[in-house]
Amino acid sequence: MRKIRLILFLICAFLFMPFTGSTMAADLSPAAEAQADITMHSGASNQYQSKALISKSKKFIIIGEITNSLNEHWLHINYGGKSGWIKGSGIKRLDLRVQYVTSSAAETLIRRGASESYQQTGSLKNGEMVKIMDTFTHKNGAIWVRLSNGNVTGWSELQDLELFNGTRNYFNKTVFAKTDTQVKRGASSNALAVYTLKKGQQVILQSTVINGKEIWHRIVDGRKSGWIADGTITNQVTLSGNMYVKDENVVIRRGASSHYKTAGKLSYGQKVSIISGFTSSSGDIWYKVAAGKGLEGWIPAASVTSQPMKVVYLTIDDGPTIYSNKLLDTLSQYDAKATFFMVNGNINAYPKAVKRMVTDGHAVGSHSVTHDKNKFYRSPATAVNEMNTTRNTIKKVTGITSNLMRTPYGSIPYMKQNYRNAMTKEHFIMWDWNVDSMDWKFNSSSYVNYTLHYVDMQEAKGQAPIILIHDRKATVEALPSLLSELKKRGYALAPLNESMTPHQFKLK
Repeated sequence: MRKIRLILFLICAFLFMPFTGSTMAADLSPAAEAQADITMHSGASNQYQSKALISKSKKFIIIGEITNSLNEHWLHINYGGKSGWIKGSGIKRLDLRVQYVTSSAAETLIRRGASESYQQTGSLKNGEMVKIMDTFTHKNGAIWVRLSNGNVTGWSELQDLELFNGTRNYFNKTVFAKTDTQVKRGASSNALAVYTLKKGQQVILQSTVINGKEIWHRIVDGRKSGWIADGTITNQVTLSGNMYVKDENVVIRRGASSHYKTAGKLSYGQKVSIISGFTSSSGDIWYKVAAGKGLEGWIPAASVTSQPMKVVYLTIDDGPTIYSNKLLDTLSQYDAKATFFMVNGNINAYPKAVKRMVTDGHAVGSHSVTHDKNKFYRSPATAVNEMNTTRNTIKKVTGITSNLMRTPYGSIPYMKQNYRNAMTKEHFIMWDWNVDSMDWKFNSSSYVNYTLHYVDMQEAKGQAPIILIHDRKATVEALPSLLSELKKRGYALAPLNESMTPHQFKLK
């Protein structure tokens, strides 16, 4: 009796076991739509447990099909994040390449080629809508599809995907208007238009719905909201105009992500030209900018503003000295950054102060070896040699190469065109000033009011003040008064950097 029961059990198991010897025919589309309500089972027979009900007009992906031992045609499908089996009748095949698909799991890997042996280049997250660009069927029947998630393009296995049904929520993702487009009151081409979005305008994308054959996106634009047709928004757009850096030490990267290498740095208040905008898959907005001196790259959109910033550039010559640490303490107290143009021998005498300048976020540059106009300006070669020596010393002490430099006593009248050409050939960036504090002449706190008077004059001209002071006792002692007054006027103090257009005295 026990043997008879075992034989009967094996026969029943065989009858209802899915047959896997055949797969979906390569010439049939793997996308389909239910023509009536369909029950999805856990196996290729009605005897298996019901897993879900697929309503009429819902779409799904077919990842395999068989004829079971009862000669019934069954389809293996992905639907609603689940895989299961349905009978092969009562469906309509669809063109896969015009359908939107998403990951059937939390995410699906995107690879460089149509095989698991290829390197992963990214992933498609569940809820991300993409269209199929191409398909490839292996000899074993496995289907791979080429797609793009906006960041990377590659291949994913079809069995890891499902057709997009219903609504995708974006959780307030920022996008750009691809062209001038009408915003509708409802998700239909027949709905009333409420206003027009301008090309390049940023809007908040809230959700996407499929309305019959139409795809519509709900957007929010300030206090206004509405619906726009698919194809009218983009995650990347060409832009034009100027903006201003509103954060300190903004890093320019080679791509629109913090994972890319650094291409340069920007200072607070620096003006940049906007080239394009991009919204990453995580919803972060990045701008591609041109910052001068051939520097281009990507920065977070949140780090710039359309409003000019009030910034002053404090430049300090002739250091370091025994007063430098007190000077640095004062700058730190007022959250002020400066640029130190230093003499070679002093750098060697006070290397710890120079290291601290860099650690505290200040800029450093060369200011000669001799600081003697009779020696420095003897020829273009002697001037370049002194600056090269000082630059090398800064590199030795701090580990950084700074091309910033200021010539002794300023560039007029000594820096003729041949001197300037020689400096440029060695990649030096020469800075003069537009506010001379005359601190060396006053040798007291009187330089503060004198400096503020000329700061106000530069502000009236719409120019950022570039103040010259010196690393000396009387100047350092009165520095808190100067910084306090600059802060009251609404100024932030920022360092110079190599991407900025330098202020230089004009040759006569």
